[in-house]
Amino acid sequence: MTTGKTARILPGPRKIDGTIDTEGVRRTGYSEEYVMPFSRRVAADEGGYWIARNVTPGTGVAGHAAPQTHDTEKAFIMLKSGLPNESVYLDFIKLVVTAAGTAGSLNYATHTVDKGRTFSSGGGDLTVVRTNLAVPNNSPFNLAKIGAVVPGEPNSGDARIVAHQRVRTVIPVVGDVVLFTFGETPQGSGLRKWNG
Repeated sequence: MTTGKTARILPGPRKIDGTIDTEGVRRTGYSEEYVMPFSRRVAADEGGYWIARNVTPGTGVAGHAAPQTHDTEKAFIMLKSGLPNESVYLDFIKLVVTAAGTAGSLNYATHTVDKGRTFSSGGGDLTVVRTNLAVPNNSPFNLAKIGAVVPGEPNSGDARIVAHQRVRTVIPVVGDVVLFTFGETPQGSGLRKWNG
């Protein structure tokens, strides 16, 4: 009989803690190979899914006052990966309007990646938690900020706009939900990381 295991924690070839697992096949108690299609639920069960939220749920976070154009010095969310050898992917961002807008009539959102950008000031910390209680609650980010964030000067010419879209054609009202998806249709809110 071929041995194996069924476990909630990710088996080989590399476990979450970085050690090598030589028993790389998942099996049921009857030694049947156990294969699951990848999903948010599987990522959460393996310890590779995080939720990032403002410190006090339901409390509004103010951004910059009515930016007129795309301005890389007026970010609303800034994340810096702390995993140099692994990739962190945004699953989606969900924003709920808690205070009515007072200026402007058209809202756009621009998503930019820039590995050399530093943080200067502003904004508040995001609380980042791993959804699986069986593994340590370490954040995949060195920096996770939201609000009137002021990025520092870029250290490289590697900035890239990866998305730009119209969000609202009128002034946002209380209760509006803005949802940015980065791939699949979202079911909750969070960040996903794959071991590669």
